[in-house]
Amino acid sequence: MFSLSHITLKGTQQPRLDDVTLTIDSPRTAIVGYSGAGKTSLLNVLSGFEKPDSGVREVCVPFDNVKQRLPFFWVPENGGLWPHLTV
Repeated sequence: MFSLSHITLKGTQQPRLDDVTLTIDSPRTAIVGYSGAGKTSLLNVLSGFEKPDSGVREVCVPFDNVKQRLPFFWVPENGGLWPHLTV
């Protein structure tokens, strides 16, 4: 489903992702790790919210066409509400 090869995502002082290579075949996968490990950055690259600075990203469907994106769900911590929005 997803394949990343040597992905790098720049940060202000150090890379947020540095030479990440992985393949996700299962339709259900959990990303876990300590705070600051790069989980959100990895999910942003996988979902197409951010493009990597280097490396190769392969998916079953290209990220460029929004209508053809894979069903990818991302739930941010703290309920996912932005400070300027209410429910």
